[in-house]
Amino acid sequence: MKEEMLLANRSESLFPDLDETEIAGMAIASSSAASSGAGGDVKVASQLNSVPEAGGIKENGDTIEGTDADDLIVATTGNKSIFGKKGKDTIKGSPGKDKIYGGKDDDNCDGGDDNDEMRGDGGKDICDGGSGDDKIEGGKDNDRLFGGVGKDTCKGDDGDDFVHGNGDDDDVDGGIGSDSVYGGKGNDN
Repeated sequence: MKEEMLLANRSESLFPDLDETEIAGMAIASSSAASSGAGGDVKVASQLNSVPEAGGIKENGDTIEGTDADDLIVATTGNKSIFGKKGKDTIKGSPGKDKIYGGKDDDNCDGGDDNDEMRGDGGKDICDGGSGDDKIEGGKDNDRLFGGVGKDTCKGDDGDDFVHGNGDDDDVDGGIGSDSVYGGKGNDN
């Protein structure tokens, strides 16, 4: 299955092991020195306000929409609303106040800095709020939720969840199921 990545700014470090990296259709790094091939692609949307389509991932202003495939979405500027849709997505929020919705499969979501809202939705999701006062909600399956630094609200919802508030005064709730709930440092509920 082909992997796609959309970077909303060119100043992000690339960490996945992909065969090909391209900016505006031009290969900048490749393990096979080819500009196209069977490997996963990285597409950078540079500093545009609207990107009609980059490998199926759509960005319009502050909204980024994934595909039904396994996406890697990294937002680097602004306050974004990010929708992973179907597929096992990896989503990294911007340094701003993001709203991240993983979608129907097993997703890995990282809110980044600032006060974020995050929902894993379907699948066995891993959600990390990062720094800031975050609101994190799992979904119907067995999720792993981490509040990070800040006063976070973490709710597991259905399934057998692992919920960890981490630092500060957090509100943690495993929801329905046989859950493992840890408040961490601070006065937690």
